Amino acid sequence: MINELKPEEFTRIMPLIHSLPTEQTVTIQSVVLRNTNGRIFVDNVENPKTALVWVLYCMFYFLGDPENPDFIDPLPMFFKTELIPMNEACGCSCFITTLLEDHGWKMALDHLFQNSPVETGCRLAFFFDVKSFQAQNGQSGRLSNILPINQMIADTYESAVLRDNIQEFWPDFQTFLKQGIGYFYLSETNQIVSACFSVASAKGYQEIVINTYDRSDRQKGYASMVAQAYIKKCLKRKEIPVWNTYETNWPSVRIAEKMGFKLQAKQPYYELPFANFR
Repeated sequence: MINELKPEEFTRIMPLIHSLPTEQTVTIQSVVLRNTNGRIFVDNVENPKTALVWVLYCMFYFLGDPENPDFIDPLPMFFKTELIPMNEACGCSCFITTLLEDHGWKMALDHLFQNSPVETGCRLAFFFDVKSFQAQNGQSGRLSNILPINQMIADTYESAVLRDNIQEFWPDFQTFLKQGIGYFYLSETNQIVSACFSVASAKGYQEIVINTYDRSDRQKGYASMVAQAYIKKCLKRKEIPVWNTYETNWPSVRIAEKMGFKLQAKQPYYELPFANFR
């Protein structure tokens, strides 16, 4: 039987991630700390051996023993009767999971999705090289247009879209202001063009997301400028930025490399519309 942990029980899954590099588990640890919105499902509430971490509106992660019959056997029915309705109720239509390590999970998921048209690919996990960042990034241009995300800025400028973006990941805006970091590029007409902010924070690590809101503003350097400001703030706070992206998202890969990130791992991912699950 698959059970859901209460938020105060989230720490019980920590033994399942101790063998993984910290950079690759920041989002999961941020959920455990209740900095990032998430829910956790396990085989045994008292002593979990297998877990599914749902980072709300974003990603799923399988952890622990992929051959545990107490988790694997009820998983198909759990998908149909509980997980899919939960997601549909909050407007999510697609299941996406990244395998942080294999150790049998690929075989388990291939079996789970054997009758479903699932899309597969690679997600890239990077580590931050501060010397490479410093060598490639000097003084930013148009500094007066790059502003930190704080309460005053949020109250001053039209930032509903930005607030909504942040609160997809964080329990509330105040938690983000306390734990996260964020910068945005403001146009001459006081429109937020591009933003870089934390989606997760744990143990001195900050995981990055970047949005440039209008397609016509993309590939003009705005994302690089806000990313540079963000990373400099991380370094000032003695925190480590974390970058993950899909292999096919070449603009993100290019910015990551420009910001001093080096490829650490290629992780398989599965993507499946819930409507196609059989």
